[in-house]
Amino acid sequence: RILNSYVYADEKVIVSGRRGVIMGGYVHGLQGVEATVLGNEAEVKTTVHAGFEKETFERFIGIAAREEAAQAELSETVDSMAGILRMKRLGSTNISQSDENRLSELNKRKDECFLKLDEIRQEKEMLNHQMEIGKGAKVLTDGDVFRGVTIGVEDLQYFVEQKTSFMQYEKLNGMVESSVRIL
Repeated sequence: RILNSYVYADEKVIVSGRRGVIMGGYVHGLQGVEATVLGNEAEVKTTVHAGFEKETFERFIGIAAREEAAQAELSETVDSMAGILRMKRLGSTNISQSDENRLSELNKRKDECFLKLDEIRQEKEMLNHQMEIGKGAKVLTDGDVFRGVTIGVEDLQYFVEQKTSFMQYEKLNGMVESSVRIL
């Protein structure tokens, strides 16, 4: 039994048999959730989620904007450095001390941009990996699913409006599809 708990698993959450109940709290299985019963007659707030979480997806989308901004900053920095170096090469060997200082600052900023881009790309890779693992995850029940249970699959949610039994919930065609399991 899982009662009024917060559970997060990188693999599947499986509670089976007569005591295979998830009632109350939040239960997340990155690769899926299997239970006998979800919720109860009293409609205790129960959320069951399979696959990557919506927050993971939103962070992944947000990273694209951060990566683009960091790339733009890097390009602007390199362009500024190239302008000063071009002046230096064209015979203006006596570029001002302020240009030399600016070149030094730009070089430091360029290095910082590369570090920032590396961090962003590592985070993007980690989130992408997590989303790949969670793709195709399902919520399966071998018994009752009570009214009021919230089912999440990947970045979507489904609210159970009436008691049902022996269900499978999965993401299909951009929505959470529910179907009766044939056992």
